[in-house]
Amino acid sequence: MAETLVKKKQNRRFIIAEDAWYTMQQYAQIAYDKDKDEISGMLCLRKIDHPISGDRVWELFDPVILKQENTSTTTELDKDALTDYYVKMGMKHGPETRFCWWHSHHTMGAFWSGTDLNEINAWKNESWSLALVINLFEEYCLNVSTWDPVEHSEDVPLEILRNKPAYTKKQVKEYDELCDKPAPVVVNNYHWTNKYKQVNQVGLWSKPKQVTNHLMKDDRLDWTSENTKEHKDLHNEVVEDIGDTLHEITQGNMKYEEYTTWRNALNSRLHARNAKMMIPKIKKADLQDKATTDFPEDWIKYSDKGIEEYYMLSTSAIEHGGYGYYGLY
Repeated sequence: MAETLVKKKQNRRFIIAEDAWYTMQQYAQIAYDKDKDEISGMLCLRKIDHPISGDRVWELFDPVILKQENTSTTTELDKDALTDYYVKMGMKHGPETRFCWWHSHHTMGAFWSGTDLNEINAWKNESWSLALVINLFEEYCLNVSTWDPVEHSEDVPLEILRNKPAYTKKQVKEYDELCDKPAPVVVNNYHWTNKYKQVNQVGLWSKPKQVTNHLMKDDRLDWTSENTKEHKDLHNEVVEDIGDTLHEITQGNMKYEEYTTWRNALNSRLHARNAKMMIPKIKKADLQDKATTDFPEDWIKYSDKGIEEYYMLSTSAIEHGGYGYYGLY
């Protein structure tokens, strides 16, 4: 695995159904009860609407085990069995199906051993890969490794969708009687809640003064300085603002004309700060689809490849722990 891990905000969300989670737990329990061994297998990945929030997320599903050789501390899938699996799953779920390698650490901790890190590195490709380690205490580590344009790796949350009962009519009645929305606070002709959460279209440049605002600074970025904190802070705010905008568009709260106003204002501030990046124009017919499927970073165009890598490296960090490298936000 690459030793330089980029501090790039991870916007992919991952979920797994409770039955799929416990299928892996059951395989892990069998391997431990019979032989005190680890065990490994594969999961498929697909993009779906989150059943609660409606946001686009990646679902891990259809966990299986394949022919393999295991010990108490190692597990290795048979290469021919893995090739057959790819073909079958491609025919079953489509050629765009992604995959996740999973394995168990039975009664040990859920962490990335040196052998695990080598295996993750073996999955290097032109985009990104996913790996999951679990144990019998239902602990886990889910790792996303991105390989282009700059290699980075980080552990991310996995949401387990638990089966839960539907709410009752009595609870709905209580909610209607007891719950209300906070009165909005008007700031610079935009509406904010008292926690500064957007309730309609607004950019970071018009946030209240109490909120740190790097886009509103007057000084231009220095591209000769070794201090990259300003670049990192500005980039993080831009990614955050785009993420808020994607959410507003997908929820139907931002029309194309409002998107255009937001984009023009943001590009104006980026130009004023000599940020060497901008937000390209998206056609009206494509806006909703791209807001649904894209990540915030996909909406940024850098002046050249070197500038993009500079921003990525300005937000990089290495944490060398006993269990490997982890990307930091």
